[in-house]
Amino acid sequence: MSTSELALLLQHSDTTARSVIQETAAAAGLMWKCRWSLCAEYNIKATELCPHCGRDRDGHPLRDVQPGCWPVEDELWENLRTEVTAHLRQQGFDPLPDAVTFPWVSDEDAAPWSLTRLVLHYGGIQRDYKIHLERTEISDLLEQVAEAAEPSSYEYLRILPR
Repeated sequence: MSTSELALLLQHSDTTARSVIQETAAAAGLMWKCRWSLCAEYNIKATELCPHCGRDRDGHPLRDVQPGCWPVEDELWENLRTEVTAHLRQQGFDPLPDAVTFPWVSDEDAAPWSLTRLVLHYGGIQRDYKIHLERTEISDLLEQVAEAAEPSSYEYLRILPR
């Protein structure tokens, strides 16, 4: 069953049937149930974060995601956090987003993450953020992170501003 077929089935079901469909779909691996006790919403398999509360599949709040085979030095990671936070403040973000995700774009660049299209997280809401970060301190730091961590293809990077 495709995601669109599942969505259509859920759309045309009453409350009782919807509950049975969601539980069955979760048991079949087509959906997952948020494990945060205050949420417990069902989500389509392809979603990484619950759109209702913003937590991950295990019910954990957003957290940094360091890609790659090797840990990044704390000082380098904190420098990246500082620069991302400063950039957001300079752009007038108030409040700051809960997290910023740099999607993976290519193995061919020094830093494999997007410098033009990021994802800002506000709880369960994700917003695309179009910006040009080429030739900035952030792009330099991302190159250093890539060199240190040796990320695999399609590994994104997420950092929580402070």
